[in-house]
Amino acid sequence: LGNIDGVIDSKVDLKNKSVTVTYDDSKVSIENLESAITAAGYDANEMTANEDAYNDLHGCCKKPDSK
Repeated sequence: LGNIDGVIDSKVDLKNKSVTVTYDDSKVSIENLESAITAAGYDANEMTANEDAYNDLHGCCKKPDSK
């Protein structure tokens, strides 16, 4: 996310498997952020992860029921 223009900060919470993104909404939309996250293999809000990208994730990064 750090390479997306408009992203100010992102904090990953590994315990809860979540990320909080601070961004400038005049430069990037929530939809663009969700698309980038799902393209990397993760769910984002109501959007589902790209299946191929998800399958390529290391086991530690997958949902507990699909490792």
